[in-house]
Amino acid sequence: MISEFNQHQQDARARTDTLAKVIFLLSGGALTLSINAFTGKNSVTFPADLVSALQWSWGLFFGSVSSLLLLIVLVLINSFVFGERWRRQLNGEKSRKPQSSSVLLVFWCRGSA
Repeated sequence: MISEFNQHQQDARARTDTLAKVIFLLSGGALTLSINAFTGKNSVTFPADLVSALQWSWGLFFGSVSSLLLLIVLVLINSFVFGERWRRQLNGEKSRKPQSSSVLLVFWCRGSA
């Protein structure tokens, strides 16, 4: 039973690390390429209304990456709490009240944003 607990904790950590690395690699690369396209040597000039839309899109892109980072942090915290509850149960201690559905609702809201 303890080996299952340890394996669960390692798997949760590995999945979170891999997901975070992939997301930051892709989003950072996309943002860098798009900014370079407009500030580099061969930059393209756009009309003012398109520049405004591009600035908004960069801001919204940054916001979505930030939201995803927050979601990953929340999932990591949830995995830790779950693991600690499982550890207490393995040690024969009484577990505290179960996780409320409001925490899961926050996860769903952050994930769909």
